[in-house]
Amino acid sequence: MALSEQRIREITRKVIDELGPRATPDNVRQLVKEAVSRLEAEGAEKLRVPGLETSHLGGDGDQLIITIFGRNKPGVLAAVSRCVADFQGNVVDVSQKLLMDWFSMILVVDGRSLSAPFAELQKALRVIGEEQGMQIHAQHERVFTAMHRI
Repeated sequence: MALSEQRIREITRKVIDELGPRATPDNVRQLVKEAVSRLEAEGAEKLRVPGLETSHLGGDGDQLIITIFGRNKPGVLAAVSRCVADFQGNVVDVSQKLLMDWFSMILVVDGRSLSAPFAELQKALRVIGEEQGMQIHAQHERVFTAMHRI
């Protein structure tokens, strides 16, 4: 079953929205290609992008990965975890490292009960990143895994 141009555009927009600032032509092209191939092979009517779902998260890919990097300053962990809590997300794991003046952190968040669309959480975290002078990226675990696969 060949997908319409409109359907491929929907998939492309969804992939770009989910990747956010990490979207590059190459990784968008690859994820869209995988999604189109899979949909054509399955003959599926539902818009399903590998690693991405149409609900807040959906399916079994309910974990989010939030990465933070920048110069160390008080309140970063508090601001990010408060934002996640405001969206009803649950932090299930945290790893942080301080190297001289540089701070890095990875949070794993259970996003099954998010109170708003994932894209809104991403926007709120970007604002915190700007306020804190940090780079903050939030993405679905499957996207994170696919982007960091060797």
